[in-house]
Amino acid sequence: MRRAAIALLAALAASSASADAGTSFGEALRLSQSAWAQGMGDAQAASAEGVSAIGVNPAGVLTSGFTTFHLTHSFMVTGINEDYFAYVQPLPGQTTMGLSLYVMRAPGGVREFEDENGNWAGEAGPYPVMFMSGGAAWAMDLRRFLPGLDLLRPSGGAGLRIMSQQVDRESWLGVSGDLGVRLQPGAGFGGGLVLQHVGLDESGFGPPRQFVGAVSWRTDRLFTAGDGFLLELDAPLARDRALLIRGGGEYRLIAGPLALAFRGGYREELADTGAPGFSAGLGFRWLSRRAPWGLDCAIVPMGTLGTRHAVSLTIGMASGARQVENLNVTIEEQQAPVRVFYPTKGERVYLPIRIREPAEVSAKLLDESGLSVAILMEPTVLAAGRHEIGWDGQIAPGVWAQFDRTYHIFVQAGNQSFYLDCVPKTE
Repeated sequence: MRRAAIALLAALAASSASADAGTSFGEALRLSQSAWAQGMGDAQAASAEGVSAIGVNPAGVLTSGFTTFHLTHSFMVTGINEDYFAYVQPLPGQTTMGLSLYVMRAPGGVREFEDENGNWAGEAGPYPVMFMSGGAAWAMDLRRFLPGLDLLRPSGGAGLRIMSQQVDRESWLGVSGDLGVRLQPGAGFGGGLVLQHVGLDESGFGPPRQFVGAVSWRTDRLFTAGDGFLLELDAPLARDRALLIRGGGEYRLIAGPLALAFRGGYREELADTGAPGFSAGLGFRWLSRRAPWGLDCAIVPMGTLGTRHAVSLTIGMASGARQVENLNVTIEEQQAPVRVFYPTKGERVYLPIRIREPAEVSAKLLDESGLSVAILMEPTVLAAGRHEIGWDGQIAPGVWAQFDRTYHIFVQAGNQSFYLDCVPKTE
């Protein structure tokens, strides 16, 4: 009885057919929770953002420019239901935190009794099967610690969760953690590395620990100035099974405040349930200046378990300069490490950026010690497109900066920041 119920959890997570009580604790962790990730075949270790990143790669939590609330409900015709709630809050110092709660309920099976000799002694209706986890994640911008990698926008994150699994009258508790890093420039290749589900449980075997390597490719312009495409390939390697492949893609079209997304994916391990492995999803975002919101849906055939359907609601609340969730701002062209210019001859220094979605942008001038000496742009909402942040060499009207000293143009766009070092000279 106990083994059959745990096998149900293992099959739901597409684990190996030989799963037993020890290796099956927390198998539901291998399932992504949001409809966004499900539609992309769970291939999001390099591209997951905000609330979708908490259980995939905690480093991606940093990309949320809003205080964000998220709810996903997933269900199957076999009676298996899942609910996922997540909350993300940007914090000072280029850090972000996230909280999540995930609950899966399954109908289990018929409770069977045995006598003292191990013989069948009747049955008494169905018994419950449930898995629940509550977790927290934290991410930070790593550019201050990794000089020279600003264009790659490196971030790192850590997550911790407490889990409970119940089968009939028996239950087990456990704890696990995740560590992740991510390189995600606005366009071109990105990558992610995640160590997931490292912990212990009362069974003594621990949750399904795995390592995930991922590479992504993104373009901000495919056919028009308002569309973009994302492609990702993930390779999870677990202690109890061979290397498997997950792949996903997303085409996004932005028209004014409306963004539409069309997704597809493939997850190889779903073949263990007799499914073809493919998934599909749709989504939209209404990019309101102060409170963007959106819906996502996904369909994932699960073979003998039926089809997994998921619907997600995401609501953002702007706070200060952190203005847009899933913001994508990139430096328009490759910049030299240090820009030299001659302001007394009328030259200016420029930092060109391209904004994919409307965002609040500000710019400051910092001296060599990092202190702010001038405001180059007050917080201003800029439309999608190309913009330039410039400096004429003055720190006040008619007051030149010190020549032959290095200054830093610091641009803040949502939760992303860009630096340009420049040196004003007289000759």
